[in-house]
Amino acid sequence: MEKSVDIGCGGSDRYLWQKRASVNVDISKPITKIPNFILADAHFLPFRGNFFKMAYCSHVLEHCDSPQNVIKELLRICNGKIIIRVPHRLSPNARKDKSHKWSFRYTWFSRVLGMLGCRYDLTVKYKKLLWFFDLPIEIVVVIRK
Repeated sequence: MEKSVDIGCGGSDRYLWQKRASVNVDISKPITKIPNFILADAHFLPFRGNFFKMAYCSHVLEHCDSPQNVIKELLRICNGKIIIRVPHRLSPNARKDKSHKWSFRYTWFSRVLGMLGCRYDLTVKYKKLLWFFDLPIEIVVVIRK
């Protein structure tokens, strides 16, 4: 089985990815038992370089002090595919949660990942608001090393 990590796995067992990941990481202790759980900050991950084949980081960057440094850590520990999901800045969810420190646009990722020299795919997911208007909800980034 490929080694994979879920960064920001969440504090309950309702998250699907933590059931698939080899290692689950979060900054706070989980409410329920999560397999292979490690308490750590995403800015300073306790793994050696290129340890994982896949990394998943869903709805974490908007809570971090330095999202760019978290991306650098993901690039350091993973030698395969990295999947990052964040709410789009125009999404109602982006403003609803008071713990969000950042809001993201497609262009932010293009600039940062371009500076880091990454190969990546960016997708914006939309929700049909009215018959003539699609609201951007989420940005999904896939980085391949």
